[in-house]
Formats: sequence, C-alpha cells, structure tokens
Amino acid sequence: MNKESSIIIHQLRKAIDMDKQLNVVWRNLSDLPEQDREKTLEDLDEYRQQLAADGEETLSRKLNELITNVRIGIAPARPRMGPKEF
Repeated sequence: MNKESSIIIHQLRKAIDMDKQLNVVWRNLSDLPEQDREKTLEDLDEYRQQLAADGEETLSRKLNELITNVRIGIAPARPRMGPKEF
C-alpha cells in the first residue's frame, strides 16, 4: 500500500464528519497525477474489499462511492464560499 492510500485511510478512520472528509479526499485525489491516482485507487479498492468482508458496511460503501466517482471523472463538490443566509 502506498503512502497516499495509508494517509487517506487514516483520515477517513479518524474523521468526525465522514462526508466532509470524503469531499476533501476526493479533491486531493483529483489533483494527483494519473499514474499515482490509479495506484492509490487500486489500494483503496483492496482495502474496501477487506472492510466489506469484515462487515464494516458504512465505510466500505463510502469508499466504493469515492472510488467510482474518481474513476468516472465526476468533479468533486467545491465548498460554498458565500454569505450565510439567516
């Protein structure tokens, strides 16, 4: 497993808000060079399969969604930077 994959897994394990952290990881993966991104996605997919076998459905499902979105090229959502509405 490469360094990026290990960092991503650690970030997701320790995340308080899983969806927010997934968006950050998604943006970071989109910025990686193609070869590094594919290697990282392969490592994450192997880890996702281990999670599914161990019965951790939530993280496995979120990783599957992340991997699929990055591979098909969907752009990650950018945070909204505007005035708050009351």
